[in-house]
Order: sequence, then structure tokens, then C-alpha cells
Amino acid sequence: MRASAIRREAVRNLRSGTSRAFLFALITSVLICVAVLTDGLSLQSAYARAEQFHQSGASITVLSAPNGIDGGACDALSNTPGIRQAGAIRTSPDPVVPAVLASEPIPSNEGSPGFMRLLGVPAKRGVLEGPEVVQALGAHTKKIATSGQQISIAGSYSYPDDGRRGGLRWALLAPAPTTAAFDECWVDVWPVSSRLSQLVFTALKAPTDSTSKPELSQLNTRLGGTFDLRAEVEQRGTRFNGALCALLVLLVGVVSVSLRRMELASALHAGVREMHLFAILLIETTTWAVATLGPCALFVWWLAASGPAGSDVAVLQSCIVTMAAGVLGCLSGAIGALATIREDRLFAYFKHR
Repeated sequence: MRASAIRREAVRNLRSGTSRAFLFALITSVLICVAVLTDGLSLQSAYARAEQFHQSGASITVLSAPNGIDGGACDALSNTPGIRQAGAIRTSPDPVVPAVLASEPIPSNEGSPGFMRLLGVPAKRGVLEGPEVVQALGAHTKKIATSGQQISIAGSYSYPDDGRRGGLRWALLAPAPTTAAFDECWVDVWPVSSRLSQLVFTALKAPTDSTSKPELSQLNTRLGGTFDLRAEVEQRGTRFNGALCALLVLLVGVVSVSLRRMELASALHAGVREMHLFAILLIETTTWAVATLGPCALFVWWLAASGPAGSDVAVLQSCIVTMAAGVLGCLSGAIGALATIREDRLFAYFKHR
């Protein structure tokens, strides 16, 4: 048979319904889409938990050493690969006592430029209000009147009540140069690394003015002490979806050919060469197998677009592998089943049809 004749025969089988292309394409599409969707959602869940861990401040390590932190050394840790941001903070011994809330003094803190960036505010903005101060005095407060002066307010900063250590919600924060001594050094290490977290000790002044030993703590312990995103991805329950999908659609490919074994054996008996029959079947199976990728691609696009930050690449890689495994499984099953069909078994096929 010529190539054109092989192509026409395959198209004729697809159009006439002989190959049952629509049925097997539908079954294969459902199997691949389920595998893609469940694995994609599993990956999204892992990245969402990682994002929640980081956004809650659980990735921040705090070194406490009253008057024993070198602000410049602490801020310099931000230049270390793997450390998102680092900054120092100290507490003023004299709280601010508003005239309207004389019984509720507001702790006053000073942060290094790195600390201000860690909170997401400009380093030279001025005195900032914590969330609870904003609630008590109003969001549009420009000055806080005390018994002796007027304190200009430049804005506010965010410090959610999500389990992280208290102290900055009811407080004022002002920028400070790194030349003075600080009480704490905060280091945001992401992804979490105990080795990098230990670098916070390089921010200690030598010798420290504090008689107490430096203390290392985690800013927010509500979500656990650490989070290993790589381990979560590698150990997810759906990590074998691609292999399982390939196995299931391989069976679909086998069934798609086995149901036509009498027809195919008859073609061999009529003189059609085996290689030509392989070519016809390959065109038919490839057509309906590749057609299943259309609906799956919509799921992949939705998963990649709707997931948390950083998950799109992992979702795309996993889903593409699963879809490729599905198509290859179909082709392998069909070709493998055709290899088992023999012309001399035509009567047996007819008898057990």
C-alpha cells in the first residue's frame, strides 16, 4: 500500500466509526484530566502551605540580645543568598503616652533600614503606627499629642495577628541608623535552612553589653518549626499519577485494538502487510489520543493561572509529563495489542466474537 492509501484508510476508519475513536478519546480524556487535575491541585496545596508559612513570619528567626546586636552586621545578612531580608530592632526605654490615652502608654521601637524593609515599609518614612494604634487613634491621625510634644505620624505598618509573637501591634516604630546597638536581629530565611539561620549569630557585638545569653527563637510557631517545600512536593500522594495514568490508558489502547481483532486478522488474511496495518492503526490511535489533550490543556492552563506564586512551573512540568505519558500509553497499548494478532487465529477470533 502506498502512503496515500494508508492515510485514506485510516481517515475512512475514523470517519465511519470503525475505530470507535470518539469513545476511546472520551475515556482517555477523562483519565488524563483526572490525573492532571488531582496532581495539579496537590501541588497547588503544597505551594499554598509554603506561602502561608512564609507570609505568617514563620520563616523569620529572631536573635535576642539586649543592646548586643550590631545593626550594620544584621542588615548585611540580607546580601546572603537564601536570606530574603534581615534587620535589627531596639525598644526605647520611654514609651509614648498619648494625651487622649494617658493610661495606655505606647511602646516605642526603632528599626534599622533592613528591618523596615522586612516589614514592607520605606526605610526613611518616619514614625509609623502599629495596627492596634491605628484602631485606637484612627487611620488618619497625623500627630500624637503627648504631655510635652507633638509626634508626627508618617503612616502605619502591617503586623497581622496570625500567631506571630506580639509586641509590635500596639507600638510605634521609627527608622534608625545602623550605627547604634540594637536588641534583636530578625532574619527571614526562605526556603527554610537551619544552616543559614545560624548566620544570625554573626550580628552579635563582641563583647555584648548584655549579661544574659543571646536567645534564638522563631517569630511564629503556629505552623510548626520548619517547612520543606521540596520534600512536600516529592512526597505528595499524587506523585505517581503520571505512571498510573499511563498504565490505565495503555489498557484503553489494548482494548481499542482487541475489539477489532477479527477485522484486523481478516485484513492480514486478505493480503494487507503487517507493517501497513501498523501504520494505519498508528495514525488512527495517534489522532484520537492527541485529541484528548485539548480538554486537558484547559485544565492545565487553569491550574497554572490560579495557583499560588511559584507553583505554575511545577504544575506545568507535572501536567505535561502526565499528558505525554497518557498519549504514549495509548500508542504503546494499541501497538502492543496489534502485535499479538495473528492471521492463523482468524477462525478462533470469529468463534469467540
